[in-house]
Amino acid sequence: MGTVVTCVVIAVTSTFSPVIGGPDSPAVAVMSVLAASIAAALAAKGAGTPTIIINVLIALSVSALLTVSCFMAWARSGSGSGCASFPIR
Repeated sequence: MGTVVTCVVIAVTSTFSPVIGGPDSPAVAVMSVLAASIAAALAAKGAGTPTIIINVLIALSVSALLTVSCFMAWARSGSGSGCASFPIR
């Protein structure tokens, strides 16, 4: 459902008409393994469902923020400027 909502929002709000968006398959696989590993480890220690959900969401959020900060640092350093199809400020 999240993919559908993302695609609709991108299609409606973009000024570039052939744009489509969605999750990248390799990234989804890595994040799924991360979430499953955390959930399994916490469940083995006897943690409750709310605790597991909170910890998985925090891990996914931290992972996303670290990824963004790494890409922004790479882009600002100048070495990644040729790879971006749009200006990163």
